Amino acid sequence: MGSNEETPAAPSAATNTLTLDYWEGRWTDNMSGWHEVEGNKLLWENLDQLVETNFPGVEKASLKVFVPLCGKTYDMYRLYKEGYTVVGVEFASQPIGEFFSENSIEVNSEVSAPYTASRDGRMTIGQGDLFTFGVDESAEHKLPHDGYDIIWDRGSLVAMNAADRSKYTQLMLSVLAPNFLYLIDVFDYDTSVYGGPPLAVSQQDLEGFFGSVCKIEHIASADYLKDRPRFQQKGLKEMTEQLYSMTRK
Repeated sequence: MGSNEETPAAPSAATNTLTLDYWEGRWTDNMSGWHEVEGNKLLWENLDQLVETNFPGVEKASLKVFVPLCGKTYDMYRLYKEGYTVVGVEFASQPIGEFFSENSIEVNSEVSAPYTASRDGRMTIGQGDLFTFGVDESAEHKLPHDGYDIIWDRGSLVAMNAADRSKYTQLMLSVLAPNFLYLIDVFDYDTSVYGGPPLAVSQQDLEGFFGSVCKIEHIASADYLKDRPRFQQKGLKEMTEQLYSMTRK
């Protein structure tokens, strides 16, 4: 997690006011407590086996990974270093610049806005509203590749206003390749005590969002409340992190 675990008063998720400006302000005010400096433990404990199972015999170099609302997550850097081609999208400009500078990735000066890319072209981040990006030519910002083999969704769906979740689901499904592995990290807690963010998402919710297209499998879970006093102070007695995989039915 980030060095600053304090959090400003969050808008109620029920009022659909988790705005782009709100999240950008969390970065500029050094309040990005969700940022995991060493990456996501559940992902890295399970990724190799999941990739081997879903893409047997396929080299990492041929797999394209999409990371929505990516911030400056270390997971992107590690995916890149392991040989994957990685594309993220982030609204706030600050973490994009910090990602490339903190990881000493040389930027290709010939790549134009809204994208920042590595010189070898395997690491790209688009800056702007996620919903303006897509793989279709009609998208305001055409993504660098026509389909993504893997999505890593950590902190993206759980940051979506309820009113945007259907649109988000359709966007994610639209960028996936025919054979895909969608990995999603969500949170389970008593919503009568705390309303988010991050918003609670259950396996039943995932079935409602993605179940018509995806087979959903629970992969792993972890105690998320331990060592996170900001959530304990909200009155939560239990908060778990859950990793799911989704593949085409």
